[in-house]
Amino acid sequence: MPTNLVTFKDATKEYLKTSFNIAIDSNDFLVVSGGNGSGKSTFIKMLCGLIKPSIGFIKMTKYTKSYVPEKAELPTLLTG
Repeated sequence: MPTNLVTFKDATKEYLKTSFNIAIDSNDFLVVSGGNGSGKSTFIKMLCGLIKPSIGFIKMTKYTKSYVPEKAELPTLLTG
């Protein structure tokens, strides 16, 4: 029986024109698609916990998260 791993309820940021309402179950496969500026990166960042919604909430049960940035750069300290 699937359980809700993540629930978005009216989650949004002040600069988005829409809010997210979604429940992701343990057996779900998620695809995020949309046009430029539609909130795909913001959704993923909220899902990973990198940013918090301005309005609404995100409820997570047990989870493993990872994030691959759009532009990967090494800190200057590590590039020697």
